[in-house]
Amino acid sequence: MDIIAYGTPEFEEFVKNAPISLDEAWELQLTYMKTNIKNDFEFNFYKTNVLLFFIADENYVFTMKHINNKKEEGYYLSGVWVNAISGKVSEKDINEKIKSNHGWRQQN
Repeated sequence: MDIIAYGTPEFEEFVKNAPISLDEAWELQLTYMKTNIKNDFEFNFYKTNVLLFFIADENYVFTMKHINNKKEEGYYLSGVWVNAISGKVSEKDINEKIKSNHGWRQQN
């Protein structure tokens, strides 16, 4: 799995060249979650707490879960994945040895 951590030069280079911008990906994942979270309170909670810690296999990964929840096989992360090439949105879980100290959130 190719993982690029937020805040690295590689992250900035990827975002600069990706067909789907970081801001577009932000809106795509919010639209996706809005259809899956019917309660406005829960959606607003999600919207104000979701972060992007990394790009994995050309996908922006948005999550509310702490990135360093350790499991036996590595670090577990679940979230909404937005493909930076196609814009396809899905939910996935991964077990990888990944660490990131900070994440990104669109500022309004």
